[in-house]
Amino acid sequence: MQRVDECSASTPVCVNAKCKNTRGSYRCTCNTGFTGDGKTCQDYNECQGFSYDCPVNATCVNNDGSYSCQCPSGYSLDGKNCTEPMVTATTTCSKNLLVRFVSNSSGLLQSSVSSSYGSNMDCSWSLSSNTMLELVFVNLTTESSADYVYVYDGDSTSSPLIGQFSGSSVPAPIESSFHSLYVRLTSDNATEYSGFRALYRAITAGSIRLKDGTSSTGRVEIFHDNQWGTICDDAWDINDANVICRQLGFPNLASQAFSGAYHGQGSGPIWMDDVACSGSESHIYDCRHRGWGNHDCTHS
Repeated sequence: MQRVDECSASTPVCVNAKCKNTRGSYRCTCNTGFTGDGKTCQDYNECQGFSYDCPVNATCVNNDGSYSCQCPSGYSLDGKNCTEPMVTATTTCSKNLLVRFVSNSSGLLQSSVSSSYGSNMDCSWSLSSNTMLELVFVNLTTESSADYVYVYDGDSTSSPLIGQFSGSSVPAPIESSFHSLYVRLTSDNATEYSGFRALYRAITAGSIRLKDGTSSTGRVEIFHDNQWGTICDDAWDINDANVICRQLGFPNLASQAFSGAYHGQGSGPIWMDDVACSGSESHIYDCRHRGWGNHDCTHS
């Protein structure tokens, strides 16, 4: 009689489990994070069973076969704790070329405090944080094909080069893949230009950005669960727009609240819906909404 290996069958005999062939039969063992009778295994909710290990202030989120820990909006997870974002910024040139903001998580890099940068410059700026970083160029004007701004994804020129910029085209916002960015400006001994100004900030859960518009208008996107997503425009009004302007640090409130995907549909998860701000909140996530990821919207 030919022996049958049930574990090699085209239709799995074990669900969410490992199959082991035995003499005349087989045995199922549930995968890690699952529980059941051995043949059919269901996900075990570690968050309800108190078998999770998350930092203080973090929320346990159940996943298939596992779980993840999410820090409150405005905080970052450093592996062990939910901490407030911090950025350390240094420069090899004049300290006037580095402006730190009050929050300690954002600031300004600039190539000059006068009308132009100097000849034969070789300046660098180093940014390090306990979370992701974003660098947004406010302006850029250098001698084309002679003076360059380099941005590296790390802490030195040995790190991967993100971009080499020259001339007057302002680069798109730049994000680090981890916790460091390195910026370098080199110039020759010829014509001097105004150079660049760039804002840096730490990216944490609840950070927002404007996409596909200008420096002060665009589609609002919010960072949650380690990815950027959109906000549904249901009931979106000037109070919501005012909070966005405040969170982004603009000196004035909003003049208009766009809706109907005015700046494009966007992509990725829709993180917020039915946002209802009073207009006095400091952050958009302080406003009432359906809950993260709960919505009845689409990108179409």
